[in-house]
Amino acid sequence: MGKNKDYKRTRLRPDRPLELEVCVEAEAPTPAVAPWASRPLVFLMGWIPTYRDTGPGRDRVKIWRSALILTAVAVAWKGGVAWLPLVFTAMLALAAATVPVPHDRRQRWLRWARGLALPGVELRQVAGQLHCDGTKITIRHGGRVWGSLRPAATDSEVVVGSVGPDVYLGFCPATGKKRDALWFVGARAGLPADLVVEALPSRVQERLWRPVRVDGEGWGRLFEAFSHPRFLEVRS
Repeated sequence: MGKNKDYKRTRLRPDRPLELEVCVEAEAPTPAVAPWASRPLVFLMGWIPTYRDTGPGRDRVKIWRSALILTAVAVAWKGGVAWLPLVFTAMLALAAATVPVPHDRRQRWLRWARGLALPGVELRQVAGQLHCDGTKITIRHGGRVWGSLRPAATDSEVVVGSVGPDVYLGFCPATGKKRDALWFVGARAGLPADLVVEALPSRVQERLWRPVRVDGEGWGRLFEAFSHPRFLEVRS
């Protein structure tokens, strides 16, 4: 293959890397959902009777519920149509139908209640930095490596396709694992007007994993460099 002068101009090297500001999907902390409600709920749930899902445990549940039902019947018979005995009877009947609860279920409720006081995390689009020296692509966020890939060393396949107004460019290593791939996405409007890009097949769309968003002039520079056939050649 002869030398391509245009590629020679854009070929990346350690002393002439590609460095861009990008957007990546990363976990960001969120405030606690309801810290004020956590402690009261834990306290109340601690009083809920429980039983172990064993033979003796189920036998105790039957005895407990039978006693509650008999008590409710007795209160209803003695109280007649007075409103207070009727309310008490309804409460006893409800208790007989709902408590005690399995021990594992109450533990799940307690974990949920305690979690109300803990900060959470959610996925957000945050700023990142891309660096490529022609051999390795490294993306950092918050001073840490968010993702990296050596396309040539991993025998990666370049996949290019469009989904709506966006164009995707991905490096899919020979391992075939979804999370090993590195995807980039940008607006179709940021690329040359005469560039023909076919729609990305649905089977490939299903394997998209946390694409890196590149906007503005940087998207055109990245696409030009990464989509060139010689980019995947092993460098000495």
